[in-house]
Amino acid sequence: MHGDREAGRQALKFMAARGYAVTRKIIDDGLKHGQLREVDPRFLHVAMVGLCEYFVTAKPLVQELFGGQPMSAALTEAYADFVADLLFRGLQAPERRPG
Repeated sequence: MHGDREAGRQALKFMAARGYAVTRKIIDDGLKHGQLREVDPRFLHVAMVGLCEYFVTAKPLVQELFGGQPMSAALTEAYADFVADLLFRGLQAPERRPG
């Protein structure tokens, strides 16, 4: 039993480190090219996971909000587009104004 807990901790550490590294790279690349603003990659990673995970676990709520229709590929794609736009516009570097 104890080995299972340790294996779980190690898996969590791996997933957290991997998620942080990927998110940090996205931010660093965006900063380097002047496309993104600096944000805490830990918060961003948690937010991205939550935005994706909640859409699935809140299926009854999503269905109710969209007229009781079953989840469809089109609805899922529309949500993915919405989240991408929300994240990328929200993370966008402010425009530099001359002067």
